[in-house]
Amino acid sequence: MKILHKDVFREIKNSVGRFVSLFLIVFIGVAFYAGIRSCHPDMQVSADTFYDQTNLADIRVMSALGITEDDVRALSKVKGVEKVIGTYGYDFLCKLDDQQYVVHVMAQTEGINDIVLKSGRMPQSATNVSWMTSSASSAGNRSRMKASIIGRYFA
Repeated sequence: MKILHKDVFREIKNSVGRFVSLFLIVFIGVAFYAGIRSCHPDMQVSADTFYDQTNLADIRVMSALGITEDDVRALSKVKGVEKVIGTYGYDFLCKLDDQQYVVHVMAQTEGINDIVLKSGRMPQSATNVSWMTSSASSAGNRSRMKASIIGRYFA
């Protein structure tokens, strides 16, 4: 056993750079793993709190043919379902500066999937819209964006 220890220390002494590199790689890996493991519970509690505050829906039911009022009533009768709200959304193409973007429009719902307003104001008329920051920044200047939805224009 003494010979093995002697040989190991001799190898470390003859290649200090390699030993330090391997040590640092393992140290960074262990630190990263420990950080991820310790952050997970905090992130889960933060997300759960935000979801509770905004009444985030647990499930979204969609249909290519649309969902009728009878479907909404049937879903509300399912055991464990607290609230069912029928709503609509629409995807359309929008052109800005010779580039085309896909824009998803969703109806605002009351009491579920509440909107958290970071700046500005909520829409106050049928021609107003609220805009997600990530969408606005990727599309450029949103004030110049015009979209046609069933013959009506929104700016």
